Amino acid sequence: MKISFDFDGTIADAFDGTLNEQKEKVILKLKELQAENHEIFIVTKRYSPDNAMKGEVNEHIDVFRLAAELGISGKNIIFTNRKLKADKLVELSIDQHYENSEYELKYFLNNFKNSSMNFVMVNRQPWEIINANIVEAILEE
Repeated sequence: MKISFDFDGTIADAFDGTLNEQKEKVILKLKELQAENHEIFIVTKRYSPDNAMKGEVNEHIDVFRLAAELGISGKNIIFTNRKLKADKLVELSIDQHYENSEYELKYFLNNFKNSSMNFVMVNRQPWEIINANIVEAILEE
């Protein structure tokens, strides 16, 4: 399976520096999935190296640093340059995405109703797996 993880607030602290108490648990899950030979991606709204002077200067460096520590290939690091991630996740045919942003989830659910991709919301306790097809079926009941 292709599995992706958001960066800020999911496998790292929030972009504004707020402590992410879930990150160690999420990283453990990431390592477990790697051990099962799933293809792991990091998909982040941060600016790419090509846009290094936008946003926080060189904000991409932290992403590459953690990816290297986790053994994630550079080709599997996707920067959306502040665009919402769902379009890129669908384009990459991601099967499951770990996320902390309710806004990202709502955008996905509203725009990709036929997608089979699962969102794992790590900001909810316990973590919730949400799929557009399941949500649509519930709404139709």
